[in-house]
Amino acid sequence: MYNAIIYMFLFLVFCIQEFIPRLGPDASYAILLLYPVWFMCSAVTLTYPAMLGLAFFAGLLWDLRYSVIAGQGEVVTSTDLVGTVKGQAVFGMGIVFFGLMGNMMQGVRPLFLKKRLGFPILLTGAGVFAFLLLDFLFLTFKRGSFSFPSILGREMFATALVSMAFSPIFYFILHWLHKSFGYRTRFLSYGR
Repeated sequence: MYNAIIYMFLFLVFCIQEFIPRLGPDASYAILLLYPVWFMCSAVTLTYPAMLGLAFFAGLLWDLRYSVIAGQGEVVTSTDLVGTVKGQAVFGMGIVFFGLMGNMMQGVRPLFLKKRLGFPILLTGAGVFAFLLLDFLFLTFKRGSFSFPSILGREMFATALVSMAFSPIFYFILHWLHKSFGYRTRFLSYGR
């Protein structure tokens, strides 16, 4: 039941993401990326197989929204959110990126269960930045020319900071859901 609730909230956050505008020039035109933040926060609470399923679902939704233009068959980049030029992206890279972020967040599950959220919050911000940077680097590699404008770096950094600021709220919601559904996270015991 808990996993189904996480999937439903992920879809809800995905829908809410569509209505979030860019911030102004004072915030380097950052955008609040709630969707990757919710994924990373919930990846901490799930078992590894459930997290992989969530990564596939999250990456598939991300790719369907930001990689394919409906009716035209054209592909655009998901980093258009951060203001880069439109280019070609490979459908399925979102699944790989979300899988990498989920694997990274699985390492801090013991901290989440002990309610020590300082490092998981920082790791969430670093994950958003890494997600945007990997997406940008993949696209520049595919284009064959590397150009990294300084304004793009500021936008990525500001987006990561703004998105990281919302992760404590998500961790609080997940702790509440964890308790209310009586969900127990199981660890593999090696050698015991």
